[in-house]
Formats: sequence, structure tokens, C-alpha cells
Amino acid sequence: TRISILMSYPGFGGAEKNAILMANELSRKGVDVEFVIVGDIGDIRHRLAPDVTIHELGVKRFKNALKPLIDYLKIRKPDAIQARIWPLTVIAVVAARFADRNIRVVCSEHIVLSKSPVSRSPVTRLLQRLTTSVAYRMADRLFGVSRGVADDMANTALMQQDRFDVINNAKDTVPDDVSANQGLIEFANGRKIIIAVGSLKPQKGFDFLIESVALLAKRRSDFCVAIVGEGAERSKLTELIERHELSDTVHLFGFQRDIGQFYAASDVFALSSYVEGFVNVMVEALSHGLGVVSI
Repeated sequence: TRISILMSYPGFGGAEKNAILMANELSRKGVDVEFVIVGDIGDIRHRLAPDVTIHELGVKRFKNALKPLIDYLKIRKPDAIQARIWPLTVIAVVAARFADRNIRVVCSEHIVLSKSPVSRSPVTRLLQRLTTSVAYRMADRLFGVSRGVADDMANTALMQQDRFDVINNAKDTVPDDVSANQGLIEFANGRKIIIAVGSLKPQKGFDFLIESVALLAKRRSDFCVAIVGEGAERSKLTELIERHELSDTVHLFGFQRDIGQFYAASDVFALSSYVEGFVNVMVEALSHGLGVVSI
């Protein structure tokens, strides 16, 4: 069995991590798995099992991916292609129908599409509705990572909800001997640690978290906040921390390969996202025994 996974790789977020876990597990079970990447491959290679291959379509933008994907499918002829996140889901359906109608297509969403930043434009929302209402009816299977995501897919595509399954994201197992991050322990200096994890982008609401911490810091000083992740909002968040004079209370630790060490050192997990599909990091925090505070 040969399965292709179509995705872009803008960074190591929840959707990307889930795809990698799925690919590695399928490979372990003897399935021939290949990642098909739109854009740059980044650091994905070292995260994949040795038998999982990578094919770069050679295009940077989604709108240029259709023809290279058709050519790829004609040559490689996978038994199935799994595409995640619009518009790649729609592109995969169209490409498969042009290349070989025997290729099964599975489409998934990992965020409530109608509430995502990309859907703010009325033109984009109309395009989503038009393309999904056609393409999703031709897909073999459709699923969202939560019931809310699946229902939103159905509403967007003007389809019955029972056409959309729910498959929650996978999670790595927690090692028994996970150690605490020493850098975080030194920063805390005996204080309780609140941890927040995610890409530094607007939907994660880290600006709201920092504003909330500014209010809490006026009443008590026995805590600190560690924000783990990287992204375009770093300079904005750094400025916000400095404006509220929170440099000794809130620290941006950047991207971390071993997030388990940060969970192990922390006491509470804070989720400040404005919109999510399935919150991988919350499940990870709970698996490390942390209490969760969410808006």
C-alpha cells in the first residue's frame, strides 16, 4: 500500500506534528508513505522515520500546485492521497480526478475554517464555499480533528454532517524519565510556572495572555510565565512585555525540540487561543499532569 500525504510545512505546528506522527506510525506498520510538500521542506526530514520519503512539488504557492501534483500522481500512482487544510484539500481532489480516478482521496481540516485568519475576507469565504461544495462531494473520505471542525466543514461545503468523520490528533507518549528544563527552572527561581505553547501568531492570543499577566502581576509576584514557540509575532509580543515591565515575569523561550522538559518544569498550562481545531498542546500538558486554564 502506498499513501501520499499532501501538505505545506510552514513550521512545526500541531497539524504538521500530527501528520509526522501518522506517517511514522504507518511506515512502522509497513505502509509505503511519502510526503508531498508545497513550499519549503524546512526541518521535516529529521523528524520522519527513515523509510518515509519526501517529494517537493517545486512550487511555493498553492495556486501553482495543481499541475505538478497531477504529474506526480500519474507517475507515483499512490493508492490514496491524504490532503490536509484548505485549499490543498480541494487541489488534491481535482488533481486525483485528472490523474487517476482509482486514487482514493481523504481530506481533513485541523482548524475551524470559517473562523481562521484566512477566512476574514468575504471573497475568500465565498471561494471556500464554492470549491469545497464541489470538491468535497468527490472525495472518498472527509474528517475533522474535532466535532466542531467537522461540522464547520459540513456547513462550509453545504453538505450533511454525517459525511464528515472525527479523528482526533495523535500524541507522543510521555517518557517515564522526562527531566525538567534547567533554563526554565533558573528563570522561575522558585516561583510557580505557567506555561503557554504555540506558534507566535495572532490566533494564539498571546497578546491577551500578556495583558492578563500584567493585571495579575499587580496582585501577586509568586509566579512566572514561559511562552514556548516561535513566529512572526515575536517582536510585537516582546514590545508588549517591555511596555508592561514584565521582563522578569514573562519570557519567550522560542521553539524547543524537547517540549516535554518544559511541561515537566511547569505547574499550570495556559491556553489563550482565539480559535483552535484540536488543541494538541493542551492534551500534551494534561498528559504531564498539568492543570489547564483556558479562556
